[in-house]
Formats: sequence, C-alpha cells, structure tokens
Amino acid sequence: MQCDVFFEVSRATRRAANALRFGLEGRVINHGGTHLSITGKGAQEDAIRAIVTGLGGAIVDLEKTQPSLVDAMNVHLKG
Repeated sequence: MQCDVFFEVSRATRRAANALRFGLEGRVINHGGTHLSITGKGAQEDAIRAIVTGLGGAIVDLEKTQPSLVDAMNVHLKG
C-alpha cells in the first residue's frame, strides 16, 4: 500500500532529501523549506528517522496520509 509521509526536519533539509532519495529508492521525495514528503510503498518511519538523524537532523512532526493522485502516479511512472 502506498502512503505519503509528511514531516519537518530541524536542519540540513537539502542533504536529508538527497540522502532519502538515495536510501529509499523507488519513492518520490519532495522538499520545500524545512518540510519533506515521501510517497511510495513501504515508506517506513524507522528508516526515515535513521537517515535524518544520521545527518545530525531531527524529525519535528511526522504524519502519514493517503497519497494524492498526482503523487501516486509519479511513483508509478518512476518505477
């Protein structure tokens, strides 16, 4: 099942986004400011937290939701 994960990172947002793209292949990662979103199957909180904290950042607020049609199609087209 696909889901969206929305969260805010305390710092190093661009580095976190790039690390998440590398560490969570097959998912769509978007970021703007300090907020990031991940869409795709199996976007596990543990893996996300490990990547972000490994860069010295911290996740401020994490929420899982159903992906929008656009995000779901982006994942499908990417895979």
